[in-house]
Amino acid sequence: MQRPIILFDYDPSRSSEVPKLLLQGIKGYLQADGYAAYDAVCRLEGVVRVGCMAHVRRKFMDAYKASKKKNTEAKKILLLIKALYKIEVALKTKSVAERKQTRLINATPLLDEFKAWLDVSQNKYPSSGLMGKAITYATNQWEYVQTT
Repeated sequence: MQRPIILFDYDPSRSSEVPKLLLQGIKGYLQADGYAAYDAVCRLEGVVRVGCMAHVRRKFMDAYKASKKKNTEAKKILLLIKALYKIEVALKTKSVAERKQTRLINATPLLDEFKAWLDVSQNKYPSSGLMGKAITYATNQWEYVQTT
């Protein structure tokens, strides 16, 4: 089994050329935030982009913390994400096949609940507010985070 590569590379530019150069010739999975330049790079280079639930979580945490009444909807999502994280902790020592099967059984219902909530909540909050931004970010990243 090949060991995963974990790389942090900083460049002050937001140019799409930066990830293109960085990922040139690389094959496999790339876990990244919502930076759109990765879409084209992954298509061109054969890299499968997967999302980062920590970035999604951060947006909902910001909305929760900023709410004077401690937004219960944000808390609901934070608890769903916590349950997803708990599944992942239990999978650390499992084989790839066992991870996939456990995710299908245990994570899929949580992800389905999360997506259903996003669909219903899309227009409930102003898009300029923290909750609206969290929902928009999660919705825009859904195709990537649901595959992780």
